[in-house]
Amino acid sequence: MSTYVKGYRSPYDAEHQNHLKVLKVCREVGVSLPEETSDYFDGIKPECIDPDSTLEVKIPVHEVVPCPGSEGYEIILSEIPQGVYKIRFEHSW
Repeated sequence: MSTYVKGYRSPYDAEHQNHLKVLKVCREVGVSLPEETSDYFDGIKPECIDPDSTLEVKIPVHEVVPCPGSEGYEIILSEIPQGVYKIRFEHSW
C-alpha cells in the first residue's frame, strides 16, 4: 500500500482568485508572471498552468519509524503552506 498526502487551497480563497486573475491577464497579453504569482504557482510557466488543478499544494511529509515493525508519517504544522484549507490522505494498493 502507498500513502499520499495532499494539501488543497480553497477555491474561494481571495488570494487564490487574485493569482488566477493575474495568470489570465498575463496569458492574454503574453507576458511573464510577476514573481509573487510565479512563486504561488511553484514557478511553473504560465502556459503550463492548468487553472483547474491549481488548488493542490505540496505538503511536506516526514516518514517516521516509531518502533521496529511500524512506520508512519508526520506533518509539521508550521510547514503547511499558507492558504491550505484541507489535507487529504490517499491510499492506493
